[in-house]
Amino acid sequence: MFSLLEQQRTYWRQRGNIKWVTLGDAGTKFFHANATIRHRNNLITKIKDEAGNFKTEHADKELIIWEAFKQRLGQTEYRDILFDLPSFICPTQGLDSLEHEFSTDEIDDIIKKLPNDKSTSPDGFSNEFIKK
Repeated sequence: MFSLLEQQRTYWRQRGNIKWVTLGDAGTKFFHANATIRHRNNLITKIKDEAGNFKTEHADKELIIWEAFKQRLGQTEYRDILFDLPSFICPTQGLDSLEHEFSTDEIDDIIKKLPNDKSTSPDGFSNEFIKK
């Protein structure tokens, strides 16, 4: 058997789920209350330092987290580059043709290959219009 407190807890949880479905994330009192609860759950109230002492002040918690981050960030397993980087960056020859203007024949060929029932932009002109 459920105790009265358990029944009440179940009732309020179900009611909260129903309210969330109906009100969603509208700018209501209900939404802001849920956001406040989530914010409180994400808060680190206390943190243990290396000596085993709990710190509750913001500046102390910030310092402990920063030091732990720096220790992890400053360590690496790799000492040398294992591949020859210049071999991957090769100068490519013959790219001068990319600077030439498009010819009319090239443009016509591309337009002929466009599908008829599609629109190239949100202006509403289909490819059939462009082809004509």
